[in-house]
Amino acid sequence: MIEYPNGDVTTRKRLRNKIKTELPFVLQENIGDGRKLIEKIDVVSIQEWNENKGYGAYPIRKLPENRSDVTE
Repeated sequence: MIEYPNGDVTTRKRLRNKIKTELPFVLQENIGDGRKLIEKIDVVSIQEWNENKGYGAYPIRKLPENRSDVTE
């Protein structure tokens, strides 16, 4: 997942399209057993993720920076 906190709908769409050109969508159709490894790519904000019907089942939230149970 890529967090792009200062992005808007337009820049997230541009990023998604750029990443999509780098992924082997066509290659996976021409080789292998026909099983898709990548079906689609989305670039969304955390708010859009949490409000999405499917993605929202796995909500994302920011953890406090001063957590004592995290080791570095």
